[in-house]
Amino acid sequence: MERDQSEIERLRRQIAVEFQAVERPHQEFASEAAKQEFIAARYARIGERMGQLSTIVGSQQAMKLALDTIDAITVPVAGAGRDRTGG
Repeated sequence: MERDQSEIERLRRQIAVEFQAVERPHQEFASEAAKQEFIAARYARIGERMGQLSTIVGSQQAMKLALDTIDAITVPVAGAGRDRTGG
């Protein structure tokens, strides 16, 4: 249980790092395609981490943890709250 909690926290930190990389201003890219490739790779890694989380806590809880992690590091936008109650 404690080992799982440590792994969950590690994966949440990795999700946060990947999401922050997508959100921060980017250095100059050689092309728009290179920029999009960079962003797509980061989102793919977030998906991989969510897959790893889902093996520990299940897919619904993994999605909730990922969204909570991203919410914790982003600036709230009025009216953009997420409903995680499933309804």
